[in-house]
Amino acid sequence: MMRALAVGVLRLYPRAWRRRYEEEVRELVEARPVRLRTVADLLAGAFDARINRDLIPGGSAVRTPRAAVLIVGGITLTHLWNPGIRQVASLEATWSHALEHGPVAEPLAVVSTTVFTTAPVIAVLAMLPLLANAVRVIRRSERSAPFEVIAFAPLCLVPAALFGWLYVSMVFLGSGFPMGAFGNAMTGGFFVPMMLAFLLALPSKAAGDPMLAPGVRAAGRLLAVAAGATALAWLPIAVLMLMGAEGVTASFAAAVAASAAVSVAMSAFIAGRALGHGRQAVRHLAHA
Repeated sequence: MMRALAVGVLRLYPRAWRRRYEEEVRELVEARPVRLRTVADLLAGAFDARINRDLIPGGSAVRTPRAAVLIVGGITLTHLWNPGIRQVASLEATWSHALEHGPVAEPLAVVSTTVFTTAPVIAVLAMLPLLANAVRVIRRSERSAPFEVIAFAPLCLVPAALFGWLYVSMVFLGSGFPMGAFGNAMTGGFFVPMMLAFLLALPSKAAGDPMLAPGVRAAGRLLAVAAGATALAWLPIAVLMLMGAEGVTASFAAAVAASAAVSVAMSAFIAGRALGHGRQAVRHLAHA
């Protein structure tokens, strides 16, 4: 079954990639043991190939306006906030039914909350090597790009910090309406992708300068880790929804599913762009 799933994933790759590599990869899949990690690696590769199809021989670039995608995603999450989080009765009913399945519910909620809280910390730390790289370049040369990156940094960090403060105040300081353990666990899925979207703008700004390539690549990798963690943090939420299914209304289930889909899609898009900026910066360095 895993081998058939892995072969099916190959259909998700761009046509240019399939023309050149599909037969070879299919032979490897059919000749070796296939595990869940193999399928996950193929899925990650398919996403990367879709985002960076201009790097595939015979492929063409996908000109997706980054800002437009992220703005639409952020607005959608904002509109999903009320049906997804403010249904206090649904939150409480789902949580109470989940608790009836034993001591697993509380650890799942803690895991989700912890991952959602850790991801933006990783993302902020991801900016440090880029800023340090810019400072080093400024000391050695009079290039304008590093100065622009340093000046641009507050425009990314301040909005991200504001979203972070709202998240912390709601989940840990008890401001706003009471959401309970389940609502608190889910809240990060609305706030964290928007924080990551603002932080993504900084390596995007720096990617065109080859002297900043090491910082851009390091920032992109860590930001991609943060985005991946944000997407994975929805898995405990999904398990809790299944455990508390008896208390889940159709409208609440639809709202949570839509929220998770948008949040995960934004996170995946951010991860792909962050890694893509790193590769772009390295290519500029190679041609410098």
